[in-house]
Amino acid sequence: MQPSDTIGYWLSYAQRYYASAFFEVLRAHCIERGKAYVITPPQWGVIALLSHDDGQTISTLALQLGVDAPAVTNIVKRIEQSGLVQRIRDREDQRVVKVFLTSEGQDIIRSLDQVVTAFNEQVLPGDQQQGFLKQLHHLIARVSTVTPGAGDRFGLLKDYMQQEVSQSTKSSPRMTPAIEIIDLCKTFGSLRAVDHLSLSVQQGEIFGLLGPNGSGKTTTINMLSGLSVPTSGEVRVMGYNVRRHAREVRQLLGAVPQETALYEELSAWANLDFHADLFGIPPKEKKKRITTILTLVQLLDRKDSPVRTFSGGMKRRLALGRALLHDPQLIYLDEPTLGVDVQARRAIWDYILSLRDQGKTVLITTNYLEEAQALCERLAIIDHGTLVALDTPEHLKQTYGGSVVEVETAKPTVVLEMLRALAGVKEVKQEGTHLTIVTEGINNVVPQIINIVSHESELDDLAVREPTLDEIFLHLTGTALRD
Repeated sequence: MQPSDTIGYWLSYAQRYYASAFFEVLRAHCIERGKAYVITPPQWGVIALLSHDDGQTISTLALQLGVDAPAVTNIVKRIEQSGLVQRIRDREDQRVVKVFLTSEGQDIIRSLDQVVTAFNEQVLPGDQQQGFLKQLHHLIARVSTVTPGAGDRFGLLKDYMQQEVSQSTKSSPRMTPAIEIIDLCKTFGSLRAVDHLSLSVQQGEIFGLLGPNGSGKTTTINMLSGLSVPTSGEVRVMGYNVRRHAREVRQLLGAVPQETALYEELSAWANLDFHADLFGIPPKEKKKRITTILTLVQLLDRKDSPVRTFSGGMKRRLALGRALLHDPQLIYLDEPTLGVDVQARRAIWDYILSLRDQGKTVLITTNYLEEAQALCERLAIIDHGTLVALDTPEHLKQTYGGSVVEVETAKPTVVLEMLRALAGVKEVKQEGTHLTIVTEGINNVVPQIINIVSHESELDDLAVREPTLDEIFLHLTGTALRD
């Protein structure tokens, strides 16, 4: 049996038979040390992640544990009550809140080896102690020994904790999806713009909806917002049927359209004041809320300036602030950084990521694939009104892309068919002396590619890279221009 197989075996053994017992021993150990921590496996998962990389945001922890941000927020609050972690605002950016281990929490992590020993002695049968103890030492890494070179060991610990979180989540009542689209159809005469589309977006998630022009994105969003009635199917927002509860849905939804639709001659304050009246925000709350929003988008010093004097980035930030004014649970952003410079784009990205830390759900439509990669936890790609792909950006690249080998030769090569015949080669393109080869199983294929090409022509350059989201998008939707 290979070492990796052995670790996998013991890991599976632990999860099936001894997970709950291990955490009972862990609690007992804490009590012996003079404090009765009542801490669940998911909470230990958060503590373990912080022991590896202290000072993480809620959203970062959520991504690593595979659960939504509101769930992690609740977990952190419970650990905070035990005095093991604390939440601190970032000094450079007050909007960002990070979670840190307290000295007491660090002490608990350092003592985990004693817990492993106690578990081995008190729980396991004698003939299984040695092997299981060895594997648990791989799974439980002390904070003093976790270094950049110890990533593999911590990765096993993270996987173990992630399964515990997953099991805990499954045992609790399922959270209502922020958006649920069920067999949705929309026709305009003989044109079917949306064709039996089904997908769901979880609360606290940043979700990207991508597709070429004419793919059905705008039509879908219009039905989601209550601006268009489906031909058939159903759309729910936070459990509300959009067709039957349009007023409730609009209270829950904040929208930033592609065109900012601000009143150019009015000041920033007057724009938000008007919007607050439309949403029925009480006069006593209105001033405080407008001040808070303008501070958030860093426009308080320009509150009395006419919007026509603002730059494109400032207008996008004000439009985002307007969408947040009535404290919606779901925010829809259409091309959120269209027409803004790099600095403004980065600032808007930071605002969007901070929304997730607040437990908000964000739906983004964008043609900037770099933006989708940076912000979205999952992406849905639709084309001709149907769902083409739905997954995380990384899994989409793994599933549909393979790795890309770029080869520059001294002269155009004539071995294209030999390359295409290699197992694991998906696609071969040639432009002059430049070869682009899309592969699977790159560790086995690259040497063969080098061998074949170098026998026929001299190699000037060789590079291997992951596919980009742009390439995946074109692969799934085609390259033809559409209007």
